[in-house]
Amino acid sequence: MLVARWIICLLTVGVLEAAACPAAPQPAAPQPSMPAQEALATLAEFLHIDVADITLVREGQTGRSEAAFGGLVRHKPPTDGPWWGPPDAAGLVECRLEVGRERGTGKPYVVLADWAIVGRSFGTPAISLEAVPDLARAFLEAYCPYLDDSVKMTYFKGFPDGESDVGMTGWTRETATTSLWIQADVRLDDGSISYGCRYRTGLTPAAITEDQARQIAEEQWRAKYPEQELVYEKTSKLLESEFSPTRGPVWMVTYRHGPEGGRTREGGTEHVDVVIDAVTGEILRAPNYTPPKLTREEAQRICAEQWLAKWPDEKLELVSSVVGLDRPESPSHGPVWVLSFKRTTEGALPVSSGDRRVA
Repeated sequence: MLVARWIICLLTVGVLEAAACPAAPQPAAPQPSMPAQEALATLAEFLHIDVADITLVREGQTGRSEAAFGGLVRHKPPTDGPWWGPPDAAGLVECRLEVGRERGTGKPYVVLADWAIVGRSFGTPAISLEAVPDLARAFLEAYCPYLDDSVKMTYFKGFPDGESDVGMTGWTRETATTSLWIQADVRLDDGSISYGCRYRTGLTPAAITEDQARQIAEEQWRAKYPEQELVYEKTSKLLESEFSPTRGPVWMVTYRHGPEGGRTREGGTEHVDVVIDAVTGEILRAPNYTPPKLTREEAQRICAEQWLAKWPDEKLELVSSVVGLDRPESPSHGPVWVLSFKRTTEGALPVSSGDRRVA
């Protein structure tokens, strides 16, 4: 009986060898744990209420790397405002809480205070999306210890798009050595809020500006591939990046292949990033669009001599041979010929899952 199977052969620099995948970056080490009573006292100071008015329902895992305590608490709402969500029969509200510590000082601060608890289904919006920035700012002015005139709203949108259930806002302040990021999201049905904060100090200053980073990307990378239809989109700064050998700042310059707004699979749009060390100006990571030196015929010949010859009893039909650029199977992330074969016999060829990938 004939059995059709597909075999994919990947060819790099003329030698077939086992492909290897790069190791994934390691997550940041978790923060040391914080006593629950210290975390509750931090929330009490944040809300300007008595710590005796806060009850720990249960401790739980933290969702943010900078948090040292996580749990669910119940407390008396500080005001009659909508930020706290609907109270229970005893007049108490629930809050998902995470608390971390400031660098250097070790002072505890609220990393997450979420009254828009997951588990309550969304109702009919009673608050307009346009009102969310003012509601968020009023909350921050009343409770956020880091808010001042230098903190600006840099992000605002409804989620999901169209008929939104939540208005999302982001607020930032950045200096050479500090970074403050604040989230204040408001449910449109009841006005309850989800507050998040990340405050980092002692950061390595960036010596390379945003404009210089883009110039480096254009001159040292983009200019090498004039045949590639790449459109510049944006430049973003990443702090304490895993791309940096010293966990310092990097610039990520983003280009686009394909139409603007298109989807990767359906519209053929692809985004690629050039990562530049913001201290030294070195390009740390960038796609390798070097064209192949081997022709299609040479790739097929090498595959036949070095691989197909091992299986003389197999009947393998070449279906396609295409070149892929910036492939992880290549030691230099360079070009790779991908040869696909259709297998129509049972034999000694060790194919267990239907695909065999070698490079």
